Amino acid sequence: SPPFDRIRPHKPREHEMKLLLDKRDAAEALSISEATLGRLVREKKIREIKQGTRCLYRPADLEEFVERLANGDFEKKSEGAAA
Repeated sequence: SPPFDRIRPHKPREHEMKLLLDKRDAAEALSISEATLGRLVREKKIREIKQGTRCLYRPADLEEFVERLANGDFEKKSEGAAA
C-alpha cells in the first residue's frame, strides 16, 4: 500500500459500516431532516424496511435515491407543453 495510507488511514463513517440504518442515520447520511426522509418514503422515492415498530434503510437504497436525484428522475415533466 502507498506510504500515505499509514499517515492518514481511511476511517469509514459509522453509517458506512452498517447494513441497515435507522431513520436518524439515514437522514444524516443524506443531509436531510427525518421529516423530509419520511416524506420521501411516503412519495415512494426511498424504500423503507419495517422491523416491528422500527423503520430501517439500506445504504444501497439511499445511494440509488441519490443517483436518481442526480439524473433528474424526480423533476416534474411538463405534459403537453407547446413546442
